[in-house]
Amino acid sequence: MGNGGGAPDSKNHLLDRLRRLSWLSQEQMNQIAEASRVLEVKRGGAIYRESEIADSIYVLLSGMATLWMPEAQPKVLVSVFGTGDIIGISALMANGARRFRCEALSE
Repeated sequence: MGNGGGAPDSKNHLLDRLRRLSWLSQEQMNQIAEASRVLEVKRGGAIYRESEIADSIYVLLSGMATLWMPEAQPKVLVSVFGTGDIIGISALMANGARRFRCEALSE
């Protein structure tokens, strides 16, 4: 999920399933739903690419994703994420371009 529009009620339903966000109040969950959009990424598709400006974080609602260091030869697998994981936070703290590529490992 990144920034954008959409139907907050359906997004709330998706977010409610995630135990990692269960500590948030309902008001906080509503704010996240209002400020987010749902992205569907096909297997092998990029969730985000290296060199992109880091202006969004992502919550993996279903499936799995991988984080790669693409400039390494051969490319290096950094991490694997599953449902409920929050992805892309570290790049936001650095306030710049992403150094890694995140790809969908499953639909």
